[in-house]
Formats: sequence, structure tokens, C-alpha cells
Amino acid sequence: MRKTFAGLAAAAAGLQLLRIGFKAWVFSFTDRTLLLDTAASCLYMLAVTGLLAAAARREKGAWTVFPAAFTRKYQLGTAAVLGFFLVTLGVTGVDTPARLLSLVYNAVVTVVFEELLFRGFFYRVLSREKNEKAALFLSALLFGLWHLGYADTVLWRAALFFPGTDVPQVLLGKAVTGCAIGVLLGLLRYRCKNVYAAMLAHSLLNTWGS
Repeated sequence: MRKTFAGLAAAAAGLQLLRIGFKAWVFSFTDRTLLLDTAASCLYMLAVTGLLAAAARREKGAWTVFPAAFTRKYQLGTAAVLGFFLVTLGVTGVDTPARLLSLVYNAVVTVVFEELLFRGFFYRVLSREKNEKAALFLSALLFGLWHLGYADTVLWRAALFFPGTDVPQVLLGKAVTGCAIGVLLGLLRYRCKNVYAAMLAHSLLNTWGS
């Protein structure tokens, strides 16, 4: 289990380093603006999401991404999350392309990517190695550590908007919060037996946070 966990942690770190490298390459050709920064992150995550989706299809349902039946609770949950997203669009006054893309990135793109990775692939590997309860907590720990990998974005945005920010403290807060949220999302994955339930909750949280 230790080797498996270390391997998954290394894979997560590698994905973050690839994201950082991709963005560094992009911004070697153009200025880094809020819109382009978010767009670059979107492109990277969409590309990796495509690879994760292909891997899930190859395993023919082993990741249990969607519920066995799209029952009323999933229909109502989907409608509620979509409704909250639309209300947020109106209430927060998303009046620029950068703000709109940021909301879509946080509430949709990041959610699908991270849930396929953590409550899909990582959860599947850890469950097979040990059991689902272990997978729940270990994937949550990986999810918390994953947020340390956003240090590049935190540093850049802090310098842009909040000079003097205690970046290590911010990153520590993100990691601890990520672990706590990871447990919540893992519980949904465990109880509902699918990734989609965790996606709905994650989208709701990210929309609220936006």
C-alpha cells in the first residue's frame, strides 16, 4: 500500500509539474493575463480529462463514474447544482470574459478533471489494493496534497492582487481544506457508489467559492 500511495502521489506531482511547464511554455509567447491564465489551465485539464475518460472507458465501468440508474435524486441534484450555477452568474455580476471563464473553469472543468482523477482513478487503484474505506481517506489525503501544487498560481495571483500575502500559510490552508473536502467527497463516492455524486457536490462547493 505504501508503494501504491507513493506512486499515486508521484503521479499527482507529475501532473502538476506538467501543468506548470505547459503554462510556462504558453506564456513564453504571450503576456500572462487573468483570461489567458485560466484558458491555459482549462486547455491542460481538458486534455488530461480526455485521457482519464478514455482510461475509464477501457476499464468498462470499473471506475463507476455514473450511477447505475439516473434516479430522481440525481435528476434533482443535477438541477439544483445547475440552478445554483445560473443564479451565481446573475448575482455575482459575471461581466467579463475572464470572470465567466473562471467560473466555468472552477465549477465544471476543474471538477470533472479532479473527480475523475481522485474519486475515479486513484480511488479505484487504492480500493483494489486495500479496501474502499482506506481508499476514501487516502484519496482525500492525496487531494489535500494536490492543492500544494497550485503554488505557481497562488504566487502569481498574490503578487498581482495581494502583495505581501503569506503564501505558505495560504497553501497550508488549501491543503488542509482539500483534505477535509476530500473526505466529504470520498464519503459521497463510497455511499453512492459512483463518481457523479461527488462531482455534483464538488461543483456546488466550487461555485459557492467562486
